[in-house]
Amino acid sequence: MGKLCLDSLISEFSDKLTGSDKRYNEIKFKDITVVFQGPVEKDYTPVAIESIHRFLPGARIILSTWPGQKTDGLPCDDVVFNEDPGAPVFTKKNGNSHADNRNRLLVSTQGGLVRANSLYTLKLRSDCILLGDGIVRNYGRYPQKTEDYNIMQEKLVIGEQCNLTKLHFAENTLRLPFHMSDWFFFGLTEDLKTYFLGTEIESLEQMTKWEYKKSFPISSDDEIGKNWKRRYNAEQYYFLSALRRKYEIDYQDLSDYSEEAERVSKIAIINNFVILNAREHEIINAKRQNKQPWDLSLETKAEYFTNSLYEETYKEYFG
Repeated sequence: MGKLCLDSLISEFSDKLTGSDKRYNEIKFKDITVVFQGPVEKDYTPVAIESIHRFLPGARIILSTWPGQKTDGLPCDDVVFNEDPGAPVFTKKNGNSHADNRNRLLVSTQGGLVRANSLYTLKLRSDCILLGDGIVRNYGRYPQKTEDYNIMQEKLVIGEQCNLTKLHFAENTLRLPFHMSDWFFFGLTEDLKTYFLGTEIESLEQMTKWEYKKSFPISSDDEIGKNWKRRYNAEQYYFLSALRRKYEIDYQDLSDYSEEAERVSKIAIINNFVILNAREHEIINAKRQNKQPWDLSLETKAEYFTNSLYEETYKEYFG
C-alpha cells in the first residue's frame, strides 16, 4: 500500500461525513487526554496521531503500547510500555490464524488511563483515525438517564461497529446482550476509569474452555465456537465486569440468553452510553478502509445496536 495520508482520507470520505455540525457541549480540547492503545502500526499510528493534532489541537496524547515498539519520533506527550499479557491463538479451517487480544486491549487501555488526569479522555485503538471532531462535539447528546444499572457520572460516547445484538449462523442465531463496541470511547476520565480499571485479565480457561450453563450447539460455520468455548465475547466481558462492580447481573455465559438479560442490557446501554454512527463520530479504522460501518443495516450475518436503534430505545424511555 502507498503511504497513508490524512488529507487523502478526509477527501475520500468527505461525501459520507454529512452529520450535523451541532455542538452539544463547551468542552475545550486542552481538557482532553487521548489514549492510543495497542501496537505501533507503522502505516496507521503516525496518521492517527496527526489526526489528533489536526482536529483536537491542544489535547494531551498518550501512547500505551508494548516493549520493543518503535515510538521514536512519534509526536506524543507520554509513552507507556506495558507488560504484554499475551493472546491465545486459534487456527481457522482455511488455515488463517486469529489471536484473541482482549487482555492486550485491557492492559494497554488501563496503562494509559492511569496516566490520564484531565477532565476528559478519548480512548482509541492505535489504528483509528479522526476525520473531524464529531466524537467530542456530540458528547452530551441524549442526556437523559435513570439510576437503573447506571455506573457512569455521564454517558460515554461510542460507535456502532461491534455493538452486536445477533450473529446469524447456518443452524442457529446467537443473541448477544451487553455487547458494546470497544474501538473507542469518549467521556469523563473518571467514567473511563470506572469502565476499565478494576477489570482483571481474563483467564485462559474462561476464554477457551468454558463449560456452558445451557445446551449450546455450535453451528458448522461458527469457526471460533468450533475451536474455543469462550464464556463471553471480549466486548461483553468488559461491560459485564464494569456493571458487576455495582450490580448483580444474571447472565452466566453465551448460552444463557433470556428476555430478562435483554431487558437489563438495554437499560444499561441507554444509561451508560451514547451510540453514534460514523457520520457523527467521524472516526475510521485505518485497517478497514473498505469496510467502514456507514450502513450496518446492509449486513446479513449480524445485527447491531445502531444509532437508529439507540434513538428508538431512548424515545421508549424518555419520549
